[in-house]
Amino acid sequence: MTKHTLSRIAAMFIAFVALFSYTGCKESSIINTNITPAGDSLIIEGTPVSVTAKTVYDRFNTSLTFDGIAVVHGVGVISQDPEVGKTEASIYFQVVPQQSAGYILPAEDLIDSVRLVMPYIGFTYGDTANAVSNTYTAYYVTDDNKLVHGATYYNDDFRNYDATPLGSATINNSTFRDSMSVEGKNAMPHLRIPLDKTTIVNRLKSANYGSYVDFLGSFKGLYVTATNNNNNNTIPYFRLSDDGAGTNWSKAGIVVYYHNADSPTVMRSNVFGFDQDNCAHFNRVVQDISGSKAASADTANYIFFQSRPGLSIEISTKDVKMLENRVVNKAEIVITEVESIDANKYFAPEYLYPYLMSKTAAGLDTLIPIADATFTSSGGTEVSGLNFISGAFKKVTIDGKEYRQYTVNVPREFQKALVEKREMTLHITGVSSGYIGAYRLRAGKNASNPAFNIRMNVVYSKL
Repeated sequence: MTKHTLSRIAAMFIAFVALFSYTGCKESSIINTNITPAGDSLIIEGTPVSVTAKTVYDRFNTSLTFDGIAVVHGVGVISQDPEVGKTEASIYFQVVPQQSAGYILPAEDLIDSVRLVMPYIGFTYGDTANAVSNTYTAYYVTDDNKLVHGATYYNDDFRNYDATPLGSATINNSTFRDSMSVEGKNAMPHLRIPLDKTTIVNRLKSANYGSYVDFLGSFKGLYVTATNNNNNNTIPYFRLSDDGAGTNWSKAGIVVYYHNADSPTVMRSNVFGFDQDNCAHFNRVVQDISGSKAASADTANYIFFQSRPGLSIEISTKDVKMLENRVVNKAEIVITEVESIDANKYFAPEYLYPYLMSKTAAGLDTLIPIADATFTSSGGTEVSGLNFISGAFKKVTIDGKEYRQYTVNVPREFQKALVEKREMTLHITGVSSGYIGAYRLRAGKNASNPAFNIRMNVVYSKL
């Protein structure tokens, strides 16, 4: 299976897309009536364009951080989705003390307990109606190749960690549905893992508190994962960055509970929290399609898709020479969902989004925004084409059943390919509102009913 790496620029675009709702494009937004010739001199015709499609695998940069946007990662396991196989999600992240310099850790005999916390974002992907409990385990990162804020980490990157757990907790997804009682308060749902006090305190005692840089160089970070028991079926998503509520669980981190010697019954706390301006992070998401439909002979008739990182769609045009010297008014790729196993548990994405295939200086495949993603208006202003491309689905009825059908508009990129006298190859991936590794889809390629098959429709003008 072909593998591609999603470039940082492309990743930024897909994150940007996830923030906005899409609207459909009207024909008037494609053809400016002010430039249409008068009379009958302009002939507008439509034609289907032959395409080939295949399933490819994407790596994805999961360490991106944007100002004003929450850092959200998933931790959990789907042991066997019959369509796309196994998905395991875990998180690497760093924390810093409450002050940038001069922090003093309470004496060990005054520390009562230590907890790792991660606020739940309110979304779980998978079979939430029949959720199997996940066992979450926290480890200390030991790799000499230290995590670095601002560096790029992909979903399949790995850092060594101490095999002795800092702590673990077995939790059912239903726990995240309601508020929790913590510290005598009503708290928003979050993951709480009790940590071994001696082990974590020894790590914290040996850290350098001269500055954030000193601390991050000496306390390397945390790794949180979920155990695969071969029957797991959910990936909940957690927020690393601070939500501004000012509580001990408003951001991912380590909460140290302690007391003072002169007031032993008064609980106090300090938080070592994730700070997106200083801390590195990435979501390790690893898939294995073995034993699934995506690894079977069904790939001859269907395309299998999973939101980034994972299985994506590569589509190429064929024999477009007949359209040379034509003005493209409209070019749309239509992708239609077909019936799949457990579609009521593992949902299809809200949007599909195209990228242009390219090569890096090193000769590696990479993805960059297409011409329709941004373009310059007649007034010289760069305009976002995200709404124009759309990629949203609508419900269509085929053989008496409803299916999702996605329409992706790419006229500028197709016109560019015609001008350059080449075929157009696009890579289509999913937009899942920042939930890395969630959502999947089976679409038609050579299905017995041609209404399901991927197609490209073109409307063009000729004089």
